[in-house]
Amino acid sequence: MGLIACKVKKSTFKILINSIFVKDNLLTNLQLKSSRLYFIILIILSTAFIAIFYGKVLVSPNSFMFSTSGDGMKNYFTYAWHIKYDSSAIEFQGMNYPYGEHFMYTDCHPIFTLAFRALKPIFPGIVDYSVGFLNFFMIFSFVLTALFLWLIFKDLKVDPFFSILGSLGIMMLAPQVFRLTGHLALSYSFFIPLTLYLALKHYGNTEKKRWLWFQMLNIFFWFFIHAYLGMMAAGFLLAFWVIHFIKNFKTLKSQIAAWLPLFLWVILPVLCFVLFVNLTDTHTGRTPNPSGFFLHNAEPDDLLVPIYPPLRPLIDQFAAVNQKWEAWAYLGLTTIIMIITLLVPLVKNLARGKGFRIDSDMLPAGNFRIAIWSSVILLIFAFGFPFKAIPGLIDYFPVIKQFRATGRFDWVFFFVATIMAVVMLDHWLRRSIKYNLLRKVLVIAALLFIMVEGIPYHWDMRSKITQSKNLFEPSNLDQDLKLVLDKIDPADYQAILPLPFYYIGSENFSVAPQDVSVRNSIVASFYTGLPITGAYLTRTGIEESKRIVELVSPAYYRKPIQQDIPSLKPFLVVVSPGNMSENQVELKNKGVEIARSQSIGLYSLSLDTLFANTASIEIEKFEALRESLHEKDGFLTADTDAFLYFDSFDTESADTSFSEPGAFTGVKKGIHTLAGFYGGTFEAGKTYTASVWMYNAHLDALNFWFRLMAEEYDEPNNRYIEHWVLPEQSEVINGNWSLVEIEFTVENPQNYFALKLRGKDIDHAWFIADDLLIREKGIDVYRVEKTDNGKVTLLFKNNDRIKRD
Repeated sequence: MGLIACKVKKSTFKILINSIFVKDNLLTNLQLKSSRLYFIILIILSTAFIAIFYGKVLVSPNSFMFSTSGDGMKNYFTYAWHIKYDSSAIEFQGMNYPYGEHFMYTDCHPIFTLAFRALKPIFPGIVDYSVGFLNFFMIFSFVLTALFLWLIFKDLKVDPFFSILGSLGIMMLAPQVFRLTGHLALSYSFFIPLTLYLALKHYGNTEKKRWLWFQMLNIFFWFFIHAYLGMMAAGFLLAFWVIHFIKNFKTLKSQIAAWLPLFLWVILPVLCFVLFVNLTDTHTGRTPNPSGFFLHNAEPDDLLVPIYPPLRPLIDQFAAVNQKWEAWAYLGLTTIIMIITLLVPLVKNLARGKGFRIDSDMLPAGNFRIAIWSSVILLIFAFGFPFKAIPGLIDYFPVIKQFRATGRFDWVFFFVATIMAVVMLDHWLRRSIKYNLLRKVLVIAALLFIMVEGIPYHWDMRSKITQSKNLFEPSNLDQDLKLVLDKIDPADYQAILPLPFYYIGSENFSVAPQDVSVRNSIVASFYTGLPITGAYLTRTGIEESKRIVELVSPAYYRKPIQQDIPSLKPFLVVVSPGNMSENQVELKNKGVEIARSQSIGLYSLSLDTLFANTASIEIEKFEALRESLHEKDGFLTADTDAFLYFDSFDTESADTSFSEPGAFTGVKKGIHTLAGFYGGTFEAGKTYTASVWMYNAHLDALNFWFRLMAEEYDEPNNRYIEHWVLPEQSEVINGNWSLVEIEFTVENPQNYFALKLRGKDIDHAWFIADDLLIREKGIDVYRVEKTDNGKVTLLFKNNDRIKRD
């Protein structure tokens, strides 16, 4: 009997265990179904959101360009042209002709261009939809942002309903939406939630190695979308790993697996990316000191001050806030309140000697706290610290120096902080017993207000991104432009020379772009397959940029680029409305007109004409009028009453000079006065031209916002009246020297006036300036520098040096 009773008890116990197990399964299944239902609801709502705001794009993504000017137009072009025309997967030949550029420096979505190029032989027609794919993916990325946010909230056990509200709100408020009209590759806001989600999944369950590998692939992917995204993700994970490792040092120090995230997520992707670029890049002489690191840092107002209504108009009534567009990352009122709520007890704990810790009553313990501190570290970097406090420190971190807009790194803090706010609200509600309904209402209102603040972003962007048609779609091309382009055979030309000319790239030699010229030349290039001689790029080689800009230097100077031109075919000169320098006008006049409309003109310019040296002609012109000129201060001029000032700096000591023996030299940092004049020197109503030769043959000779300034000091009112030019934008290049010119008038002839060079306080490169000339505009000044058997062989004209061949 006892044995029977024992068996009965065991059987009953087994049944009980099974029943509990089945019940748990039922609960799990119910929770799983509920979770899936909420996930489906989120997909529906986020899809409905983009359909409402960006429906035009979703219906016909290939019909639009989100921007047809500036960076936006350039980024569409480098992406689409590389897919359609380039024979090399790595070299982009659409700009910077005849040198081209490494595709990683063109902002062309490298991984997408590689994919399209791989599919092109199988599906040739796919190239015509490259713009449409990009547009669709940029808009659909909003849905992906919401979904990965929801997965994070699910992992953090936030109420599913609040997770939906939080996901939608943060997705709407994400600052990367503003990149849709320019920096296209930076518009994918889901890259931060995805990176955070994979990190939480890995550290939440280190047994499953799949999250480790998924994260590695994720980092590689973003590096090949845009280097900034890759470095932001890798930097965030580096901070995450360091904090996690320190926190768990005793248990992790001897575990090899604990070091894998550092290697696979940070070291390996960064190393592979750098090695790939360096080993495949054939272009040399890029500047190691790009400008911008100290210009585009984040500041507190970029996170705390609203950008759009409903709150921005209220702020504007009390204060004028000038935020930096590069660092926009407004957190939203809800998040700001929650941060304050978190900081108050944190400060109290510090004051009471309890250490720098967050109470679990405010925020649940777990790895998400590590994410918070990791984002704070990136926020500090976004502010430019510690480099702003110790500017010289940046010279020891050349890789970091390459990031010209550190303010963008505050995007990571935006996402982590807004996620934290939702988690805190949910946690606050869960801890409540009384007034539960009121607290629910407050939480819902707080989450909805995130949406209220984010919707104006998209209301504005919905109209901006649908204003321009896809100019790479033949049916969208202006009939006027199409008729002109149809009159040429691209096979007859080697490249496009745009006028007004533009060149953006090396920061040492540049010509400011004009939107119409950039747009017309890009459209002409895309339809003809001809590369553009100018450039709208980022880090081109200095010598390449110098040789290309020399094309628009006066024709009496040598143009070394001639030996690099690979073809004997003429250039197709694309002339657009806009301001052209005298040199550019002369270049246009040398061409033979092929076709013209109101918006564009096409000219053929042969190599012989382009590179014909006119020095002898200029000297002969001088000889013809020489007898009508009069001597003044060692120069010849038609008007001896006109103002004339010249300083050869012969008393200055310099190893290198434009004209011997001396030159004005120094370190670019600070202010350097080339010449100063007391009141009464200049006349009101007259325009003067000042020019000075500046050495251009070493790295960073002219870059980093080094300026030539015309400065008038109004002593009675204690104010400075300044005009300035950038030496890097000089079109007059004579070998290793650039002639920098500035025009000026004086407001009050009795004011003190000075010509100065000014460099940034962190700029330690050296400069050489020589032969400063100031003359009245329109009054030519000559001097015979050298003769040979009575013939002039070297002529000084308005500070130019014209040498007979």
